[in-house]
Amino acid sequence: MVALTYDRPDPGVLIRYNEAKVARGIAECLLAGNMPLGKEDLSPQQRMAYLRNRCSLNANIQLPCLHAILGFHPLDGRLRSGEFAELAYRYMDLIGFGRQPFLLYSHWDTYHPHLHLVTTNIEPDGNQIYTHRLALRSSIPAAQRIESEFGLVRARSVKAARNSKGTGIVAYSTGKRPASNYMAEAISFLRRNYRFSCLTGWNALLGLYGIRAYQATGDPSKLRYYLTDHNGRPISRGLSERKIFSGPRMALGADLPGYSSGVTPLRVRTVLAQTCSSGDPSPERLSRALSAQGAEAVSVWSAVGDREIVVIDHIWRQAVPASMLGLEAKQADLLERAIRKEGRSAEKGQLQEGNSVLNHRKIQRIYI
Repeated sequence: MVALTYDRPDPGVLIRYNEAKVARGIAECLLAGNMPLGKEDLSPQQRMAYLRNRCSLNANIQLPCLHAILGFHPLDGRLRSGEFAELAYRYMDLIGFGRQPFLLYSHWDTYHPHLHLVTTNIEPDGNQIYTHRLALRSSIPAAQRIESEFGLVRARSVKAARNSKGTGIVAYSTGKRPASNYMAEAISFLRRNYRFSCLTGWNALLGLYGIRAYQATGDPSKLRYYLTDHNGRPISRGLSERKIFSGPRMALGADLPGYSSGVTPLRVRTVLAQTCSSGDPSPERLSRALSAQGAEAVSVWSAVGDREIVVIDHIWRQAVPASMLGLEAKQADLLERAIRKEGRSAEKGQLQEGNSVLNHRKIQRIYI
């Protein structure tokens, strides 16, 4: 987490800036803290008037407004709005502004999550809260303490490795170890580290390792797993989760380990929107933009037999179907063309032997 603070003369300028982004659908007012009413009951004009009135209590103060920007690592984007609000209250308390009124805005127009906090250094009795060298005295120590308390990625000690799955899973090689061991290793990693909201998203993740899940005949809540060749054809007998794991099986639905209704398309949608808004984008340019942000788009056969595009975000570690992205026609067409251009399919998971991809004609059917 990084916290930047600035002294400003007028909160109105900052509030108008943030509210303009809210109107464009790329920001949200999360909180009206320490105000007589909540954000739902205050119009933007009333929020502005309240802070301006507080700033006017001491005419001798030239810079009565404090503007703080709280920036987070992309992995911290999984925090919910309520957690960001709790974090903001904690930050205000740690820098000595715990009783001051403030507005909190979340912006979605960058690749990393960040918050804008607008408050005042004028207390109800007209006294001023001392803000000289606030960053060194309070803000930076507060950010470091919040990193520890909320389990955030530490700004000073971690360098994100973008576009890297970092699984440490040894690629499958025929005859060198049981296929069930390889499948268990890959499935366990994905269940622990990635989020998805449907079987199509789950298969997009599995396809990275040349595995596909099918709903069992007679019981759609049960899954069977197969190794596939680079054309998506099964090359092994199906394994149930009971044979792969000793623990409870994974059932489709809200109790599915790794399943999350909280999969969010915000970051991926930002990448697509910014790529499409800059000139005349090409499929190659979109692929490069996704790759630069640690994401990739794949095509997957859905449960009903249709092809569906899924974007896998390795930074936020989630699989997002294109149907969840709410894309404009131009963006959807560009994503479709990017998939066709690269021939990228989740069913083309590479089964590697050493450093070379196995030729599917030479792969004999594997019996487990």
